[in-house]
Amino acid sequence: MCEPAWQLRGEAGDRQVAGARVGISANQGLFGHGSAVIAVR
Repeated sequence: MCEPAWQLRGEAGDRQVAGARVGISANQGLFGHGSAVIAVR
C-alpha cells in the first residue's frame, strides 16, 4: 500500500504519475486467498 499512498500524496518522486487520483494494491496468497485495496483521493 505504500506506493499507491505515495502516488496519491504526490510524494513518488521520479515514479510520480501526473494527476493520480485512484490507486490499487492487490495481493494473491496461497490456497486462493487474496486481497485488494482501492484508495481514492
